Amino acid sequence: MSDSKCDAEPLEAYKRPKPCRAGRQVIFAFAEKIALALNLKTGDDLEKLVAQRLPGKIENLPGSKKQEKASITVKSGGDFIIRLFSSLFPLPLQRRMSVAHELGHFFLHSRYGEEELEAFCDAEDEDEAAEKEASEFARAFLVPTALLNKAVDCFGRDSIQVAAHFMVPESVARQRMVDIGRVPESVARQRMVDIGRR
Repeated sequence: MSDSKCDAEPLEAYKRPKPCRAGRQVIFAFAEKIALALNLKTGDDLEKLVAQRLPGKIENLPGSKKQEKASITVKSGGDFIIRLFSSLFPLPLQRRMSVAHELGHFFLHSRYGEEELEAFCDAEDEDEAAEKEASEFARAFLVPTALLNKAVDCFGRDSIQVAAHFMVPESVARQRMVDIGRVPESVARQRMVDIGRR
């Protein structure tokens, strides 16, 4: 038996996240409001943000028996633990997006820690509504509309440069430009095909 503070209760003690069903635009606006309240700046270290401005911590683990990519456990009182499995997130941009995704569960689905929950990001869950909401939160949290508009004015529709500016994966920058209407979905899809041919 470990005496680590990060040991989670048995999974049965926690609820899976339930979608808030607020709608994409509401989630985007909420994520941007949270980023503003936390004084999040472009490129800020999210691991420091979690440790210094939120009641959480991040565990970096070597791998997962269940093959989760990441998870969050929110305990009573609002304390939370985000677990990142390093073998599945070797790149800093992927890790950054994953932390923001798990924060989406914290803010949207546990309501700032009012409800205990356990969320796992794995291949089987990626189409679930709560997972989509957490991903929508993460995109707007890391790439807010006003700053994205300025970046697109500066870099044009070059999703690689926009991604580098915001320190997110290129696919996130591309989708976020679609989210705010700066790039049509068809152009974003073609860009993905073009990248795949390289």
